[in-house]
Amino acid sequence: VLLLQFVADHLELMNTTLVESSPLLQADPAWDYYSSLTMTVYCLFTSISGGLSWIEAARPLSDINAGLPVLFCMYIAFAVFCVLNVVTGVFVERSATLANQDEDQVALEEIERRQSLQKQVESLFHKADMDGDGQ
Repeated sequence: VLLLQFVADHLELMNTTLVESSPLLQADPAWDYYSSLTMTVYCLFTSISGGLSWIEAARPLSDINAGLPVLFCMYIAFAVFCVLNVVTGVFVERSATLANQDEDQVALEEIERRQSLQKQVESLFHKADMDGDGQ
């Protein structure tokens, strides 16, 4: 929103009426990426997801204010290194938990299989013991 506000102020200075069809307004590179809240959010998303080069998105900002590319880079650093790593960590932790549960399930199934096999062997011995003396 802060980027959008700076760009809107810049575009307003360029063309005080802000008529969207104005060729002067549409020729500004900031118009392509930051002309509306939707376009700004789209630009920021594509910047962190690899769909848009960071320098392409930051270059029009440097024409408006020298601090805006720094703000843009701080957004990229925060989004890529902090937020996305936390999200990735959650998925990895969940996968590890599921893998541990799978190992526990396999162990339980092995115990049940052995108990079943033991019952089958006991049943076989009982059937083979004709006189019932256990020998």
